[in-house]
Amino acid sequence: MVDFWIEKCGEYEIQVNPQYNIQEVMGDPMTIRDWNIMSLPTDDVSVNNGIIVDKAERWPLMIDP
Repeated sequence: MVDFWIEKCGEYEIQVNPQYNIQEVMGDPMTIRDWNIMSLPTDDVSVNNGIIVDKAERWPLMIDP
């Protein structure tokens, strides 16, 4: 999804850092640490999904394959 956002920003000539990291911009290190203590895996996908769920105004649909 981040790659898509970066591509769309380029199309509209919006400056964006190609090294964008959702955890650095939207993540709270203390909250992420609490999630890890409560057994959320520490991989980037799990943490990014947690951030999206935490920040969403509606209930996001997350499908775990």
